[in-house]
Amino acid sequence: MSDPNRPFTDEERAGLYRAIFERRDVRSQFLPDPIPRPVLARSSIVEMDLFSTCLAVQNLWLAARAEGIGVGWVSIVDQTTLAGILNLPDNVYPLAYLCLGYVSEFLDQPELQAKGWRSRLPLPELMHGNRWGQPVGDKTLLKALKS
Repeated sequence: MSDPNRPFTDEERAGLYRAIFERRDVRSQFLPDPIPRPVLARSSIVEMDLFSTCLAVQNLWLAARAEGIGVGWVSIVDQTTLAGILNLPDNVYPLAYLCLGYVSEFLDQPELQAKGWRSRLPLPELMHGNRWGQPVGDKTLLKALKS
């Protein structure tokens, strides 16, 4: 077990940023190969709130990318209809409906961008400094965001 206070090495940090940058919402490159059970994220806690669950999805997505597994988040679905199809109890909210599997390729750019559905938004435009609508004032941070 490693020391949780040990700083990330440059190689570890680069690997994390690569996984984040190359995370893709896979839609059509899935192969029929099954994913081995030891590789899958295997239990969940019902009491986790929605934000923790979203973070868990992101971690699963990054781990999947590192393992060469594609993830697609099915977002064009009515939650009530999905809950009915899956026969979910009334107190269970289907937060994420995901497709996981090995894929024939990872695209060079997000599929939504490649197909002209949505381009990447500039990160500085999505950030606010101290209050909504206020620009980020930290020049070092802004320089890092533009590189």
